[in-house]
Amino acid sequence: MIKFSVPGKPKTLKRHRDGKHGKYDPSAGDKVVFVSQCNQYRPKEPFDFPLHVYLQFHFKNRQHEPDIDNCIKFVFDALNKLFWKDDRFIERVTAVKCFGATEPRTEVVIMEIKNEN
Repeated sequence: MIKFSVPGKPKTLKRHRDGKHGKYDPSAGDKVVFVSQCNQYRPKEPFDFPLHVYLQFHFKNRQHEPDIDNCIKFVFDALNKLFWKDDRFIERVTAVKCFGATEPRTEVVIMEIKNEN
């Protein structure tokens, strides 16, 4: 199990855009910052077995909070190929938005799903 918290207002995945020089990722800068705060928890090799990812997105209040699915997509996209070989290994996700936080943050827990037979 890996568990960590990333300080700052939770980010969302923004849609790729067409620019002068082809497509670009408007979330790229946010992902670099997010990953830099996660690197110390990164496994030696990306996981290649079934995973359950538990996410808590902590906000100061309910005003202008983003859709939870876009927050999930941001984390999955940022950690893909670093924490897991491919996000197809994520078989279960639990995500919660929390309000009233004095310090906005994203909490991440990554757990192996054991054989449930």
